[in-house]
Amino acid sequence: MTEDMKVTSTVKFVPTAKSFIPGSGSQHFLHPVFELDDSEAGLKVPSVFVNTVPKAGTYLFASALEKIGYKNTNLHIMDQFLHDNRGVPAADIHFDPTTRQVNCPARAAAALMQDGEFMVGHLGEYKEVKAIHNLPIHLVNIIREPRSLLLSYFIFKKKKVKSSPEDALWKSMSGVDAFKAFLISAPLHQIMKQTRMISNNFSFLRYEDVRKGDVSAITDNFPFASHIQDCLPTVIGTETSTYIVRDSNETEDFLSDPWVKKYFEETGVMDLSREYWPEMN
Repeated sequence: MTEDMKVTSTVKFVPTAKSFIPGSGSQHFLHPVFELDDSEAGLKVPSVFVNTVPKAGTYLFASALEKIGYKNTNLHIMDQFLHDNRGVPAADIHFDPTTRQVNCPARAAAALMQDGEFMVGHLGEYKEVKAIHNLPIHLVNIIREPRSLLLSYFIFKKKKVKSSPEDALWKSMSGVDAFKAFLISAPLHQIMKQTRMISNNFSFLRYEDVRKGDVSAITDNFPFASHIQDCLPTVIGTETSTYIVRDSNETEDFLSDPWVKKYFEETGVMDLSREYWPEMN
């Protein structure tokens, strides 16, 4: 199938071989990289793909979807691969997800969803998001103010994720110095690029509004938006795979450090923040 969804060839699945053999058109032999579980979703409604920047309420929104009856596929989708978290305890899914990595384009994984199911992920490639946008499913994009995102990401990596050599170095430090060292290795420009790709091309929610139970920005193209809005207050603050009880006194002052503020100005973080979160500046 081409990017404009034109079928160029077909294949036939052979259950005994667990492979596909050529049908019409070009000759292809395909071996499945993974398969989804049978759907047991109670809702006979189009599936949902939740695409967020990191630390922007991915699993908060997932909890709300589950509460209104959607089935979680337990797959975490990136542009060209996914993490298969089926059967993994929620507390462990972010520690070392590369051990469960499967190479698969996001658009292909999303197309396999059945009615009443949802997937979550962090997509930064326009072509993948656009392809999913063109599928008969609901796409929900969520962005977050970059300073608070980076602070949350710092705490998340400190407490939930297996350390890389770079992480181990800043984790050996303490206080605002650890945060400064983290910022040097954080995927800052990738996060900003993803934020602008979403905001410039697609409808989106802001994490800050979602936290308040406000999803009015997607009401027109998501029929269950009102149900999500009603149940969000009941899931905010509940434990998810990424939820961390934070001591606000420990980290909030990091953002007022003069060198951190200078770094955010010079890297464009503040320009992005002022553009989409004027009330926070």
